[in-house]
Amino acid sequence: SFFASQHASPSMVVPTLAILPDVAPTSTSVTRRCFSSCPSTCIGSLPTAPLRAAAPLPRSVPGSGSLRSAVAAAAALGAGALCLARRGAGRRSGCSQGRLHASAASFPVARRGALADDFRCLVLDCDGVLWRGPEPIRGSAEAVRKLKAVGTRLAFVTNASAKSRADVAARIGGLLGAPIGAEDVVTSGSVAAEEVARHTSTAYVIGEAGLREEMRLAGVTVQEPELPDRFDMAELKAIAKPVGAVVVGHDEQFSYSKLAYAALLLQLGGEDCMFIGTNPDVANRSELGFMVPEAGSLIAALEAASGRKATVVGKPEPRALEQLMQRYALRPGEVLMIGDRLDTDISFGARAGTRTCLVLSGVATREEAERAEGTMRPDFIRETLAEIVGL
Repeated sequence: SFFASQHASPSMVVPTLAILPDVAPTSTSVTRRCFSSCPSTCIGSLPTAPLRAAAPLPRSVPGSGSLRSAVAAAAALGAGALCLARRGAGRRSGCSQGRLHASAASFPVARRGALADDFRCLVLDCDGVLWRGPEPIRGSAEAVRKLKAVGTRLAFVTNASAKSRADVAARIGGLLGAPIGAEDVVTSGSVAAEEVARHTSTAYVIGEAGLREEMRLAGVTVQEPELPDRFDMAELKAIAKPVGAVVVGHDEQFSYSKLAYAALLLQLGGEDCMFIGTNPDVANRSELGFMVPEAGSLIAALEAASGRKATVVGKPEPRALEQLMQRYALRPGEVLMIGDRLDTDISFGARAGTRTCLVLSGVATREEAERAEGTMRPDFIRETLAEIVGL
């Protein structure tokens, strides 16, 4: 092993570089990203359990010349991938942000122990991770039960807006055979409701009952006019009442009249009327394997009809994940975001500074992940949640 001599103070985290013979080297291309608050002269504070990176460390780490030399020597050996192990306790103050993750063209193929063991908190998407449509994904219930049994903090963040947090918690609880609190669930509907409530007290909602319920829980009065069965602009104009916001989510009863009425409200209200979209997902995969329209498709239709641009609050906007970390006093490096979509789930975690894992039980494929760039590129790829937990 090589040791970074500058960090050898007994009260500091000392990065250790170790050759892992059971993990094949993947690439020497690694980029820095935010792991957690860490000293500008060290590589960052790692999760409590050892974090084995599937790609070598970067060739350049600020303020650690000996570490750069160690990396170069290890890369020349070609004997395996490098890992970081946490040594000692405590961290130096005066931190900058620094997190490491692989940006190579390949992903981890083997490791000692389960990926979940390296993190204090797992943030789970629901559709595509726990279930697909009405059917649970094989091994997901057992995986969550194991995580709860070992004390891993769990949070469930879904871009689905049709159900309230209480409804989603009840479904997860039914899947597990154990209760889940609504406070551990965040939906795009609940985030949208909080955003609307900060600015106004009235809204017109295109969406299902769960979205309207979240609005009411946030103290927002939902306007529910009786719309004509057939489109009639004069009739719509006659019943139109000003609102502070128009909110669009998943709506399986979406109609031309709803679209026309929402567009009318946005035009009548101008900039004083907020236009909020719950989530950008344009489609989702049904249990039969076909793609079906999601909220993003309806938001796009209203943008086109009204000439207004929506403010979309669900994933990948990082605010919900940042709020969760603040609530549970977690650092980004202690959190793994798990999801089945690159543009929402993976980008969501990356933009909040956490590590990310794509599961192949939902929308995105391995090939798409390997082509992805920037915040849409996952740190890890696994087949299912069960594999992440080691089942």
